[in-house]
Amino acid sequence: MKLSDILKLNNEIESLNIIQDFLNQTITQNEYEAAIAHYLKIASANKLDDLVLSEGSKHLGKIEKHEPTKYRERIYKYLIRAAINKKDKEKVLEYLNKRKKVLPILKQYLILLDELNFKKAFNEDYFDVLKKLSIEILPQEIKNDIQEQILNYYLENNMYEDALKVLNELKEQNLKQEYDNILLKIKYELGKYDDVIELGNSILDNSDNKAFIASYMISSLTKQNLLRKASILEAEYETIIDETDDEEIKRFAYQEIIKLYQLMNNNFSTEIYEKKLKKIIKKPKKEEKQNIQPIVKEIVKINEVSTTKLISNAKYLEHFEWIREWLIKSHKLDSKLAFREYLREIFILINEKINFKEVVLYLDDMFESNFFNYKKTRLYDKKIIKQYIDDSVIFEVLNKKDHIFGNPSILLNKKDVLTQKNYEDDVKYVYAFYINDNAALVFYLDNEFDDPGIYYELLSGITSIISTRIFDEENNKRLKKEANNFNDIINNRIMPIRLMTEYRSSYNEQAVNLFKIDAKYHFELFLREIPLDEADIYKETIKRLFNYPNEVKKMEYTFQDLNIQEYLFAVKVNGEVTIVSFFIDITSKINKEKSLTYNATMDIETGLPNKHSLNLEMEKCLGDKATFILLELDESFRTIYGNERINKFFVEFARATKKHFKEYKVYRYDFNQVIVVLNFNDIRSVNKELADYFQVINHLKSQILKYEKYRVKAGVLRYPVVTIEKSIDKLYRYLDVALDKAKKSKEHDYVHFIYADYEKEVFEQEIIDYLNTAIENKQLSIRFKQIIDIQQNLVWNYESDIYLPTVNIDSKYLKTIAKKRNKIVQLEQFHIEAVCSFLKKLEDETGHLIKLIIPVSKETFLDLGFQGFIIGTLKKYKIPAEFIRILCDLETNDQTAALKVQEMIKFGISLDSTNVETILSNDFNALHLNFNATNNKWKSYYKGLNTFLTSNGIAFVLRNVNLKEEKELIKSLGIKFIEGDLYQKINPSEIITKIKERLVWTKY
Repeated sequence: MKLSDILKLNNEIESLNIIQDFLNQTITQNEYEAAIAHYLKIASANKLDDLVLSEGSKHLGKIEKHEPTKYRERIYKYLIRAAINKKDKEKVLEYLNKRKKVLPILKQYLILLDELNFKKAFNEDYFDVLKKLSIEILPQEIKNDIQEQILNYYLENNMYEDALKVLNELKEQNLKQEYDNILLKIKYELGKYDDVIELGNSILDNSDNKAFIASYMISSLTKQNLLRKASILEAEYETIIDETDDEEIKRFAYQEIIKLYQLMNNNFSTEIYEKKLKKIIKKPKKEEKQNIQPIVKEIVKINEVSTTKLISNAKYLEHFEWIREWLIKSHKLDSKLAFREYLREIFILINEKINFKEVVLYLDDMFESNFFNYKKTRLYDKKIIKQYIDDSVIFEVLNKKDHIFGNPSILLNKKDVLTQKNYEDDVKYVYAFYINDNAALVFYLDNEFDDPGIYYELLSGITSIISTRIFDEENNKRLKKEANNFNDIINNRIMPIRLMTEYRSSYNEQAVNLFKIDAKYHFELFLREIPLDEADIYKETIKRLFNYPNEVKKMEYTFQDLNIQEYLFAVKVNGEVTIVSFFIDITSKINKEKSLTYNATMDIETGLPNKHSLNLEMEKCLGDKATFILLELDESFRTIYGNERINKFFVEFARATKKHFKEYKVYRYDFNQVIVVLNFNDIRSVNKELADYFQVINHLKSQILKYEKYRVKAGVLRYPVVTIEKSIDKLYRYLDVALDKAKKSKEHDYVHFIYADYEKEVFEQEIIDYLNTAIENKQLSIRFKQIIDIQQNLVWNYESDIYLPTVNIDSKYLKTIAKKRNKIVQLEQFHIEAVCSFLKKLEDETGHLIKLIIPVSKETFLDLGFQGFIIGTLKKYKIPAEFIRILCDLETNDQTAALKVQEMIKFGISLDSTNVETILSNDFNALHLNFNATNNKWKSYYKGLNTFLTSNGIAFVLRNVNLKEEKELIKSLGIKFIEGDLYQKINPSEIITKIKERLVWTKY
């Protein structure tokens, strides 16, 4: 019996004995573990927990020292289940730990499911496990189940607000009617009676649980003092409530209806429902049936064959006997007999018992003829074109891949493939059978039947016989071709080969020349030329291949002074196993590898020379013209596909790159980077080479990630054109600078290095170093831009500006660098805290606060921790939210940004924006735009926009107003607020002084 037969065994107890017999055979580890897993599955299904634990632990002792197969975790699965049932906590924890170690990363959630069952069984709190599962990547069905369990937990613990959140998530995934009922109850428990009434009205008519919904609606209407509506609803659903089987709902409904009629002073109805309430008696629980576990006898075998099919029609029995007779005859016909002769003989035999008019077989792409027609002991064959069968029943059968039969008059395609016209009147019935995509069999009958189904089964059986012969013909052709190929391979003049049976060995000419031995050199003599330790392994490998044919092995060993690599595979032909060996002389390769191993110059994954190899050869490269190209493959989707597939994706890319630059050196430089070294530096030649490469790589389809393209960027350094630097590290830095610039470019796939880029890079890095030190030591300062109301000539608002006092650099450029180096969030968080610190100081010294505008980038605003940070900072310094105004260059097209905006506004923080669409779509206070009145169109635009915004209560601020003429122009347009270099920036101490002076002046 094979493993496939074992895995098909059902959950009957008798199957356990069969599996025990299978386990006692000589089988592979994979088969052994698969059989054990199936054994434990059947035992678990029959609740034989003691047997699962005893047999499972016994077999684990034999296999745990070996590497686990994919079935090992299933073994632990059933052991965990049995240990839980037996309340054996120690074993549960032991097997949980073992299963966790063998499960792949993507299936680790199964351990959490086991822990959930474990905690439930031992009455431990399992909510923490449910929360862990809720954030795992789970199949949707399991995820829904976990969410439902979390929902039930919240409901059982009266945590209705949390339950509502989970329920809303579930409703997005699954529109179950029961979710509406749960939502109704949650709304009721939260006291949202209007929502209960509204929801109830929308679902009541189509609900399967009208009593439940009506009860809660009656109660809600009563609590809202809508007594008349409640009594009408009670009268309408009285019968449904009385007839419900749910005693809890009935009890709840009666209690609420009693309250209703007490409020209405309806004593008669109150007494009726009080009597109904008294009649409700809890039904006694049914006694649980004890599970009697049958005893499995491991030695006694019970073999039973059962059938549920009865054949009552004598005609079927007769046809079955005919098919059996024809099938035997078909197999007895010589396999070497020409296919057309086979068809003629088998159809003559069939025609003795069945009178059919004609038979047509269409069989394409197999023989010279593809059209066979049998009629009255004669078989005609010919080659036809495919258009010949168009609009015929054969064409329909091949397209639908299904059988068709019926009277020609009712067929969809009425063209007779024999005559190329409509069927003649003497064709009464047609049966057409699908064999495969290139073959169909059609029977023409000249009489009709009362029951066409009987003959359908018979003719279907004949089709199966013909199909079997067709498949045999295909296999014979393939085997014949393989045999010819095999002989050609054995007798080749390139590869040394040996054929070995249990008693003899045969070497081809190349093997004889390689080993300098006889063509019939015995295996025992061959072993003597191999070192003893290697010979033992070799001998065991040969022994295994004789015992387990169809396996493939690879061996490396020393034969005399040769290093040999041998590939062996065993085939079993006519009961005799033959081991075929291919020998490769790897002596020179081994010698070379020994010298290369020391230097470790090859990258194992890609087969490319590594960075160390490039370092060793760099001096040679710099001695002549050279162009270095640093290529980087975008792997930003690593989290989607996982490390293993992304690594293969990069290997595929590296090999494609190597194939393209086959005339040049290609090196593995980093995880997702390679360096190509060209032996010329002419810019036109370099650009042409790169253009050709990107033309190919951008259109090359990956076989690893079929739906992803190779997104590649490159930095290029032409030596010694742009530099004569000899330091390898500096050259690598130059390449990184060029690559970084290319990655930021949307227009170019590659960028040539220029020294100015490196100087800019060094400068920006120095600024970042200053910035890091300044943030750490709190050396950054703030100052304030003045936003002026030019119509009243007053300061309308102050906007905070952060800067480095020790470095003469514009604050805008500072933010640009911070954004480029991913420091913008850290910088702006420091800015916000500095502003709050100033406001705290202002309040301490003056007893007053003023509103301040803080500019914040989109990246900071959308950062996951931004809301928590700003709210926490305001609370830390005890600053009311209304004194902070955030100016952000935000677009609220996506839902996440829109939600954050609403939450900030809800908290009390005012928002300004530089985006018109954002202002129009949300409740923002002011729009800030840079002034650009270069023509009348801009002036009209500003004027119209100001009018519109002012009418909607939104302030309009024009920024970068640096000249008096510009100010007067803006004033003439009716715009009130401006900002720019026309007004100097002021420091915090000046603001404090101004407010103190104003307070003193106010006193007088």
